[in-house]
Amino acid sequence: MNSLPSGAGSGSSQVIIGKFDNTSTLANYQLITRTDGFQFSLLSTNPLSVLGVRLSFSQNLLLNTVYDIIITYDGSKTLAGLIMEVNGTQQTGNTTLNNYTGQENTGSNVYLGIAGFGLSTSRLYLDGKMDYLKIYK
Repeated sequence: MNSLPSGAGSGSSQVIIGKFDNTSTLANYQLITRTDGFQFSLLSTNPLSVLGVRLSFSQNLLLNTVYDIIITYDGSKTLAGLIMEVNGTQQTGNTTLNNYTGQENTGSNVYLGIAGFGLSTSRLYLDGKMDYLKIYK
């Protein structure tokens, strides 16, 4: 990262990857940086809920530092089935809402380095580089 997110609210994060459009009916997942770490969330829309490893990176993020992030999910709809490792260290997770119903087949696009949903002042651009990205199903 060339710069770190700062402030509060929507300005306090940068999107790494996300499948999340303008409407809440087209939300699937997002991986973002925040002022105090990485956050990965799985989102379901019926009902709207979130399952995620959130604000759990236990050290301050550093500029010009390579972070190796691995996320696995077993489809169980539980926090225990979602694992995030940063530089080989498993992160501790928490849930925002606990009624996650699972991924839905939405028509939203996958966005890299930018939020798919429009914000009035920022699209939460990632100020940095990605070396590689692999997605397996």
